Amino acid sequence: MTLMLVRAEILSSAVEDFCGMWEVLWALRSRYPDATEIELKDVAINEMLELLRSDLIRLYSGDLFEGEEKALKTEEASSEILLAENWIPPQQGKPHVRFAATEHGESLYYS
Repeated sequence: MTLMLVRAEILSSAVEDFCGMWEVLWALRSRYPDATEIELKDVAINEMLELLRSDLIRLYSGDLFEGEEKALKTEEASSEILLAENWIPPQQGKPHVRFAATEHGESLYYS
């Protein structure tokens, strides 16, 4: 599992729309079927934190993600990435966290 490919997979999801962290695990599972859940999640967490620190992604909280979502500050976003509950799909309409690419992240992805 190469970290650059993992980072590219996450950023690819982030430029399309708001993405749930659980969706990152699904994508990585299809790319790395022999990796354990713990390995996938550890790598995903570390890469998400690095993308956040590099201002390539931003985390948001919301219920429906139809315009009511709010951007989280970097410190809060870092904490949310570490929470196990954010790595499983939420119940419909319940508050949860998603991420999206920043302008810098989109620019880097498409360059």
